[in-house]
Amino acid sequence: MSSTGPAEVPTSSFEGDVWAALDTMPAVATCYLADGTPEFVNRTWRDYTGLTINELAGHRWARAVHPDDMTALVSQWRVHLKTGQPFTGEHRLRRTDGEYRWFQFSAQPFPADASKIVRWYGIHTDIEDRKRFEGALRDSEQRFRAFNEATSDWYWETGPDHRFTYMPDERPFFDSIAAPKRIGLTRWEVAVDLELEPEKWKVHIAMLAAHEPFRDFVYRVLLNDDSIAYISVSGIPRYDSQGGFLGYRGGGTDVTSVVRSEISRTALRKAQADLAHVTRVTTLGELTASIAHEVNQPLAGAVGSGTACLRWLNKSPPRLDEVRSSVEAIISDCNRASEIIARIRALSNKTDTKMIALDISAIVSESIALINRELSNHRASLEQELVAGIPPVIGDRVQLQQVIINLIMNGVEAMETVPDEDRTIVVRSGRHGDEAFVEVQDVGCGIEPEHVDRLFDAFFTTKSKGLGMGLSISRSIIEAHDGRLTVKTGKAGTTIRIELPLQQKKKAGGIIEPHSSVGTTAHRINAEGRDE
Repeated sequence: MSSTGPAEVPTSSFEGDVWAALDTMPAVATCYLADGTPEFVNRTWRDYTGLTINELAGHRWARAVHPDDMTALVSQWRVHLKTGQPFTGEHRLRRTDGEYRWFQFSAQPFPADASKIVRWYGIHTDIEDRKRFEGALRDSEQRFRAFNEATSDWYWETGPDHRFTYMPDERPFFDSIAAPKRIGLTRWEVAVDLELEPEKWKVHIAMLAAHEPFRDFVYRVLLNDDSIAYISVSGIPRYDSQGGFLGYRGGGTDVTSVVRSEISRTALRKAQADLAHVTRVTTLGELTASIAHEVNQPLAGAVGSGTACLRWLNKSPPRLDEVRSSVEAIISDCNRASEIIARIRALSNKTDTKMIALDISAIVSESIALINRELSNHRASLEQELVAGIPPVIGDRVQLQQVIINLIMNGVEAMETVPDEDRTIVVRSGRHGDEAFVEVQDVGCGIEPEHVDRLFDAFFTTKSKGLGMGLSISRSIIEAHDGRLTVKTGKAGTTIRIELPLQQKKKAGGIIEPHSSVGTTAHRINAEGRDE
């Protein structure tokens, strides 16, 4: 008989119309004798498995069941045949194309009185989609649990009143917290910085009241040893199917080491800034003669222009055009003196870093102006090869001036053994790709190869009177500007190069590269401090 033929009705007193009804059911229906022998299978069974009732004689019906499910199914089925209790189990049935799908098998005894059972009626319900959904749900839960465990030290839940309703007690970190019973408490009742940082908590509590998600909220808790730990938490609101607010669910992480590390870095940066300020002031003391010379030049010019102005006024008639020119010269010289004093004051003041767009060639020129007299005292000449029109860099004017002055003075001191006529410092500026550079080149004796790697280490110096902090501070300043400070040395002298990233100008559609350099200015300051 074909698998789609009529039901094979056994010879019995069972009503023919009942068999017909079972045969037309869309579900897989079966009937068994009291001992479990298959008596009837409906059309849906035959269409699905391709097996007729005659092909299920003995234990051949096992061909329709997945081999891995067979042992458990037979064992459970036999128990229920003996006890007469309704049976429910799950197993996989093979389809005619060879694919197995999960089914739930439910069998009811007839009649219900176990002592008089003559048949079992079974229904096989396809639960493959449910199984897949349950598997996907388990995978999803496990995946997000793994994500949370990997990114957080623990997870938590709060109710609509923002009090903790769940937190895993097995986390070892919790044993050290001074408030061990957190269930029923709010986050701010566990924290110890509510009064210390009220604005932070005011914002956080307002976000909770608005049911907004939050990330990386850091607060402090007290530990059993009276020390402080820092906790970072993130959370998202949760709602019921009707949109009712249920509370928050999220994760927490102990970030004590991270916070303390940042506190240490901040303290280190402050100490470096303080040391850099001391170095600047010390440098200004060393450059007193040069500074006095720089200030004296415009003052002397103003005095000369004033004298000329009086002379032109005493003419009969007064030479007003010359008077006007003299007054303009006086104003120019006074402005120049004011600018020099402003630069000196900026170097000596202890102020916060101000990162602005700067012309690197102008910074070099301003720095050189402060050390002209020092160059003269050391009988050294300075050649400038400064490129005009370099796109700006982002930096702190005072700090960059400090670095350039330090590098030039190091070069001057490195040439003490060089004959006077050969003592030349070359300062260059330019652009290379997306970076601006400044090079300071001397013709000194160079640096021993074994000292090059230690040149920027704190307290390392090759000078008999040096502290070993100038280059270390200079490198810290340049690295804080996202730049690099490198050295190239040999028997013919040393070149130290500063490289700083150019400011990038953003525009709709992409990044516009800065304009290229448009010219070069080269001149020489001789040993007398005059431009050539």
